[in-house]
Parts: sequence; structure tokens; C-alpha cells
Amino acid sequence: MEVKRKNLLVWILALGTFGVTNTEMGIMGILPIVSQQFHVTIATAGELVSYFAFIIAVSGLFLPALLSRFDKKKIMLLSIGLFVFSCLASVFIKSFSWLLIVRLIPAFLHPVFVSYAMSLASSLAKDSAEASRFVSKIFMGVSAGMVLGVPLATMIANYGSFQLVMLTFALINALIFLACAIFMVPLKEEQALNFKDQMKTLFKLPTLLALLSIILLNGAVFSFYSYLSDFLGKVSLLGSLTISFLLFVYGLANVLGNWLAGQLLALKPQMILFGLPLVMFVPYVILYFVNQNLSLIFVLILVLGTFAGMEGNLNQFIMNKALSKTPDLANGLFITGANLGTTVGSAVAGQFIVNWGTKSSLIAPIIFLSGAILIILMSQRKTV
Repeated sequence: MEVKRKNLLVWILALGTFGVTNTEMGIMGILPIVSQQFHVTIATAGELVSYFAFIIAVSGLFLPALLSRFDKKKIMLLSIGLFVFSCLASVFIKSFSWLLIVRLIPAFLHPVFVSYAMSLASSLAKDSAEASRFVSKIFMGVSAGMVLGVPLATMIANYGSFQLVMLTFALINALIFLACAIFMVPLKEEQALNFKDQMKTLFKLPTLLALLSIILLNGAVFSFYSYLSDFLGKVSLLGSLTISFLLFVYGLANVLGNWLAGQLLALKPQMILFGLPLVMFVPYVILYFVNQNLSLIFVLILVLGTFAGMEGNLNQFIMNKALSKTPDLANGLFITGANLGTTVGSAVAGQFIVNWGTKSSLIAPIIFLSGAILIILMSQRKTV
């Protein structure tokens, strides 16, 4: 495949991950509107987010591997098509129960689409260095979806309605569907391991260590990020506009981190594997002791966002290194581990806050990073 066509396909795959992530995260920005329109509590409305994440975590364990023997183009088109259907159906639904059901349908294939996008991007590369750069573009799509999803949905809802938000997301995913249908070629891996053989590798020690390291690394990032706005308001005493700006900076820095990790993992993967978890300690420790200097806070948020983006790429690298012969399973497990890390990290930091106050949320990432470093050191002695 010629270079221009390869680059075009990688960016289309990145756009696809942007679309599904944008739809996944965007609902978070309009939960109060959902609560009001469907006459449910904000906690009940939050089930649209928590159940979605739970399904991703579970289906990521086996669906990418189970469906790997089929044409990836057809599976990915089915995934995007379900997102389009879900968004369009949500426009006409009046019951929250039906909204929840329709919302959760595409969640099952969400990790399949993202996993296959990463696998395809990597397979297009001529060597491991180019593979790292291609995969970093997929991560940029994910990060952009996370950055833009919430503010985009919030803005549209404020000037329009819940229905307009869903129509916008449907349009975005429909355009991605068309791009994938036109530019992707049918792809069926004749030599792929069967599902039973892939599942056997799931229970090998290197795989379990890789999964645990991803849970701990992502737990470190999201244990603090989940409560970042609360920290900036209660500890740093910043106003809502400043907090919104800093959250946006954090998101943009994620994209920068994805790109940077793609370059560095291509050149010095071992340095990033051991070095990144170590340097991630620094901004958390500084922020714990110096948390009311706006200029320093801006720099630290920029650094934390960049490290968070790099950490996402590193997680994918760790799992693919452990399961190099089964990339679809590897990427599915990466998605599962990342979602479990988010859930566990936010829960642990939440308990710190309940018992010792908002500032103590900075202790959680330090604990998670310490555990991650130990697991990474252990995993280097094991091979699949």
C-alpha cells in the first residue's frame, strides 16, 4: 500500500476512535439535562456512563479475540453503525429505561472498534518504529474525543437540546461510517489464532502482570484526574472559568503526550517503560506541597496531562509486548485494564477524600505508581 493511502487510512481510523470516544464521553457533559428531561436523579442519569464503562471493561476481555476471524472492516462498520443507530434512536425516546438500553447497545463493540483500529494501524507500518507512530495517532483520536466530547455536548445542549446533541453525534459517526466504508479494504486474518488458543494466553503470568500494571498505571492517572476539578476548586481556590480552562489544557496536553510517546517508544521503548512511571511521581508530590500558585499549577497541569497521554500509549505497548502474537486480544485487554484502572483509581481516591479531605487525593496516584513500578520490574523477568 502506498504511503499516502496508508497515512490516510491511519487518520480515518483515528477519526473513528475520536467519534466513538466523543459519543462515550460527551454524555457526561449533559447528565443534568438528562436528569431533568427524563425525570430521574443525577445518580440514575450517571448510569449512562458507569454501565457503559462496565460493558467496555467486560467485552474487551473476549470480544476482540472472538471476532478476530471475521472481516475487520465489516465488524468495524457494524460497530460505527450501532453508534449511529443509538444516537438517532435516543432522539425519539421518552423513557429513561429505553434510553439506557439503546445507549448500552454499541458499548459491546466499542472495545472491538478501538482494538481493531490499533491493530490495523500497527499492521500498516513497515517496522516497529513506524508502528508506534501510527498507534500514537489512534491515541490522539481517543484523547481528542475525551477533550472535546464533554464541552461539545455541553455547548450544543446549552444552545439547543439533548436531541440536538444526539443528532450531532449521529452525524459525526455517520460521516466516519462513510469514510471507513469507502477507504478501508476488507481484511480477514487467515492465520489468526483461534479463540480458544487466544484465551489460553489470557491466563499466562506475563499477561496477568501486564494487565495489572495497566490497571495500576491508569489508576494512578485517573485517581487524581477524576477529582481534579474538585481539587482545583477546594484546595487551589480557583474559580469555575479558570478550572474549565485548566481542564481543557490538561486534555490538549493528553494529545501532545500521545504524539510524544509515539516518537519516544519508537526510539527508546525501555527508557519510557521504566522512566515514565518514575518521573510521574514528581508533579503529584510538588502539587501536594505547592497548590495555590496559579503559574505553577498551570505548568503542573500541562505536565500531568502530557504524562497521562504518554501513559496511555505505554499501557498499549506493555500489553502488546506481552501478547505480541495476538494483537486483537492484546488491545482488548488493554482497553479492559484501562477501564478497570479508571474505576479502581477513582474509587480509592474517593475513599481518601472521604476520610482525609480533597488534598489527600494526591496520595492515591503515588501508591498506584509504586505498585506499577514493582509489577513492571517483575514482568521483565517473564516471557510469554
